[in-house]
Amino acid sequence: MNVPYQIIKSDRKTISIQIKPDGRVVVRCPKRMRIEEVRRFVESKSDWIEKHLARRPPQDVAKYTPKEIEQLREQARKLVTERVRYYAPIVALLMGRLQSGHNTPAGAAAAAKAI
Repeated sequence: MNVPYQIIKSDRKTISIQIKPDGRVVVRCPKRMRIEEVRRFVESKSDWIEKHLARRPPQDVAKYTPKEIEQLREQARKLVTERVRYYAPIVALLMGRLQSGHNTPAGAAAAAKAI
């Protein structure tokens, strides 16, 4: 396997492999474990490592500008408002104001009060 990995030795009894979101492979192992044992373990798990690295989304995903994010938020607000107005009578809800709380607990509480 030609994937580089970082070894972190600590006061633990087991060995583990972790794939970080940025694609780094981290191996955690006991302080007394020999590097050769770590290498053999990583080699034995190379199929698993490569499979999980292949699952990662591409890193060159386009980033949105603040203006694009605001446009998408407005589109979503219009679509959700339309759908809520359609389904509210069906499920007997009263529609209040639709808010975007940026995924915060305070935003969720405000959204719950608004509907």
